[in-house]
Amino acid sequence: MSDSRKECVDAARKIVDALALLRCTTFDIGHVHPFGATCWYIAAVVLLYEHHRWVDEGDLIQQTAIAKDVQILRLSLLKYGQRSGIGIRLEEQLTTIQERIAAPPRGTPPSDDSSSENAEEYRHDVIPVFPFDRATYQSLPKTCPPSWGAPLPQYLV
Repeated sequence: MSDSRKECVDAARKIVDALALLRCTTFDIGHVHPFGATCWYIAAVVLLYEHHRWVDEGDLIQQTAIAKDVQILRLSLLKYGQRSGIGIRLEEQLTTIQERIAAPPRGTPPSDDSSSENAEEYRHDVIPVFPFDRATYQSLPKTCPPSWGAPLPQYLV
């Protein structure tokens, strides 16, 4: 992995970590500046490309971790969208990008008959990030991440 790509992925993961901490407070993320929501969107796009890379390498652990991070960012954009239309538009753009770059399983599942012509190309090892249903999404769990990092200022607690 190139240095610039690694830095982008590290920055995206730090954005997810900071967002997870922020969601554990009583602060309403709908009050975040629109630039913050744009950063969430860009972080999600970076992580989608990283997810695609791990699909190609077949690493299920990394796929799962990145899928969870993308879900946190997506849910945050939807929550932000309850107060500002920017969040909804960014989440819709994220869905469009995700449809383009997220790798669905290749081929169709092989039948019980081992002579299926597409049995070799079917990918059993893909953790899907998509589909996502905006109408029935579940809210994030209320458990906070472990106490690490710098403490939040008192006015945010």
